Formats: sequence, C-alpha cells, structure tokens
Amino acid sequence: MTLKSYYADATIVTAYQPTADLAQLGNQAQEANARLNIFGGLAADKMGARFKMIANKRLDAAFAKAADRYGFDFRQIRDLSRGCLLVDSVEQIEEARRLLHPALRSSFLKDRSRFGYEVIEFEDLFSRPPETGFRAINMKIKVPLPKGRWHVGEIQIRHKGMEKVYKETRELRYIEQEIRKTYGDLPMPDEVKADLASLKAQRKTMHDDQAHELGLDRLERNNASRRAGGINFAPNAG
Repeated sequence: MTLKSYYADATIVTAYQPTADLAQLGNQAQEANARLNIFGGLAADKMGARFKMIANKRLDAAFAKAADRYGFDFRQIRDLSRGCLLVDSVEQIEEARRLLHPALRSSFLKDRSRFGYEVIEFEDLFSRPPETGFRAINMKIKVPLPKGRWHVGEIQIRHKGMEKVYKETRELRYIEQEIRKTYGDLPMPDEVKADLASLKAQRKTMHDDQAHELGLDRLERNNASRRAGGINFAPNAG
C-alpha cells in the first residue's frame, strides 16, 4: 500500500479502555508507562527522533475531562499514560506517517504487534490542522500488560520548533477556560464573547505563523488532494 492510497484502503481498528473504573485505569497507566516508553523509544530510533514520557494525567483532570466530554464514560480517557516523539524536520514527520500509520502496515508495526502493541488511532493534525491551528500527530497505542491485560496510552508526534508556541498558546487556552468557568451557565456579555473569540484567533495565528516559518504548511499542501486529510479513527462503544 502506498502513502497516497492509505486513506481509501485503511482498516479501522479501535478500542476504548478495558474498564470504566478510573482508579483502576490510574493503576494500569502506571503499569503501562515502561512499556509505552519501550514502544516510543524504538520508534524514535527508527526515525532519528527523540522520545520522552510525560507525567501521567492526574485523576482529577481525567475526571473533569470525562465529565466535560464523555458523559462520565471513563473508558474514553485514553491519555493517562502518555509520551511525546519530538522531531525537527518535515521529513521526519513524513517518515512517522510511513512507520506508524496502522493502515500502512509497516514492518515496524508488524514486529511490535507480535508483542501485543497496536496503534488503534492515528490523527494527523499536520495534514489537516483544526480551527485552533494546533499541529501534531495524536496516536492511541494499545499497550500490552501481564496476564493478557492491556491499557490504551497516547503518543503525540510534535515538531521541536513548535514547542514554545505550544506552551504560549496553552496559557491562552487556560485563560479562556477560566473565563468560561467564571460565567458557567450565566449569560455571557457580548464583549466577553468578543474577548474569547480574540484569544482563539490569536492562538491560531501563533500556530499558523510558526508552522509557516518551519515549512510545516507543506505537509498540509501535500495532503490537500487526499480524501480525509488524516484518519481520525472514532472508537465505537464495544
């Protein structure tokens, strides 16, 4: 299968977490960390990139995320155990697509599958940036645990040159969130709505300007003719 055809020929394999017990998921995430680190480290070696684990998502933050987005379905919290692949070129991002997109069935993924690893979601935001302008590849990884168990962790692929912008725009997003919390269900004045829209537009401009400077918009242009601009595997409830 070629990179040009993988959108049409993709096989979708996806899953929620194996349990809805948040405390149990937290314990699983701790157990999965070392194994996710192995997967990420091996991928980084293949790509000439750098991999680092990120501190596990706090359970209170996971609880809030599940309440806000998933109707308290904790099975959909799949970023408790998480890491980041840092690249420094467009070519490394293209190599990441070839190496790690599940539809392309690379020899690396076939080899990892023998040990129980599986990329179950591959969301390419370099190819099709969202309205915030954020660019990364978000992957969900099925990580094997002892006695036939498993846990879903997350690996993001990010460009080193975007890290400063990621941090700065995250601060703006926190300001937006605090404003929304202040009003809750109360009517929001028009001037406050305008301030929120301005903050959101500012985040997008910051992402877009830095991406252009690094040549990352080339990744978007390269994929403009493809049907989906990145496969975002939506998990089913089973």
